[in-house]
Amino acid sequence: MTEPSTLLCTRPPDAVIAHYRGQPLTVAGLVATAESLAATLEPGCEVINLCGNRVHFLIVFCAVLLRGGKSILPPNRQPGTIVELANGGQSPRFVFFDEGIELDAMASQRWRKLERLDISSDEAFTGMPHIPLDDNLVEVYTSGSTGVPKKLVKTWRILAGTGEKLCAALDSNATCWDLVATVPCQHMYGLEASVIMPLRGQFAIVEHTPFYPEDVVEQVAQCVRPVRLVTTPVHLRAVVQSHSQLPASLQQIISATAPLAEPIARAAEDAGEAEVYEIFGFSEAGSVATRRTLAGPRWQLLRGFRFEHEDKVMLCADHLPVAEPFPDELELVGDSQFRFLARAGDHLNIGGKRMSLADLSAKLLAIPGVVDAHLYIDKQGDARPVGFVVTDLSVREVLHALSHRVDPVFLPRPFKKVPQVMRNATGKVTAVELAIMLKGDG
Repeated sequence: MTEPSTLLCTRPPDAVIAHYRGQPLTVAGLVATAESLAATLEPGCEVINLCGNRVHFLIVFCAVLLRGGKSILPPNRQPGTIVELANGGQSPRFVFFDEGIELDAMASQRWRKLERLDISSDEAFTGMPHIPLDDNLVEVYTSGSTGVPKKLVKTWRILAGTGEKLCAALDSNATCWDLVATVPCQHMYGLEASVIMPLRGQFAIVEHTPFYPEDVVEQVAQCVRPVRLVTTPVHLRAVVQSHSQLPASLQQIISATAPLAEPIARAAEDAGEAEVYEIFGFSEAGSVATRRTLAGPRWQLLRGFRFEHEDKVMLCADHLPVAEPFPDELELVGDSQFRFLARAGDHLNIGGKRMSLADLSAKLLAIPGVVDAHLYIDKQGDARPVGFVVTDLSVREVLHALSHRVDPVFLPRPFKKVPQVMRNATGKVTAVELAIMLKGDG
């Protein structure tokens, strides 16, 4: 690993690290702009960073680092959640945002809205700042897909170390590429893959976060350099369903947050020039392994990770303070590879027959006419799969088609048609969205 205590890895000051309002932002300009904003913050400040524009987020994030403060990345953008976090510190917390949220005017003295950044000139750059390696600098939350979001605290050693390991695994042929991401910076995957990796690698950030397939393809097509797309299975599935051809500028696709079905990866690779990779991780350790989806089921641990065997599989790495128990069911292959079997608690075992929920979901989504679907295990009942489906078919027709792909004991019951599967920005169905869909009339 290179010098992790620097804000950025070794890059010349005139290298482009982002695109902002149609203009390139250099390393020198980024550092100088972050230093200018940092001068307006209190030492050791705590900042809730809600910025949706990726360059706004990056500048605020770096400014807080430079003041020895803490960035707080909330699990959602609900005003109630933000107010609770804003009032939850030992000292007043400030909220930076740019759009998409309504905040209480009574506390406006603690909100800072970024309409547009004043970018400092490259000449204001005086050198690369260093960041304390082991201070608690980032507070991030799990998605809440299994209940209440869990708070995790990260140091610069952890974040920079993960970023460099991902660059080593995925960037062997990538220099001077642009990065388009559909995932928000506030999510752990979005932070690592679309903010930290560019700081430790060679990518230039595109400021917008496209959501709809047409917007994703248009954003990629506007880039003049080769593009990496950081996305999720839900986003990628929507893109390949609506576009049989992808822009030639798209050279690499990275997916995470859920297993990516092989047919989606194959459709994406057939539609253009990009190779499709996945990142495997869990909240406590961050990103831990990668694979090219079409190369087979084996995952390769990132450099510096290793397994230890106790009562359960433990994962160690040179940038993590402690060994972390692996939460999922794996089949280890040698010292540095594994096959993923199922998320913890996602194995179906009905009548002595076993199947993973991920495999059942993939077979359901592969049925022609199924637009979207979500399955979960009813752990309050008889541990059967329960689900929602978006389709013009009848529920009976979907179940009939699924019965030809899986043993009938695994057919979801109840199984409900919905206008849409309610998901958060990373494509996950959290406990909140699940409760709303369960109450709906369908």
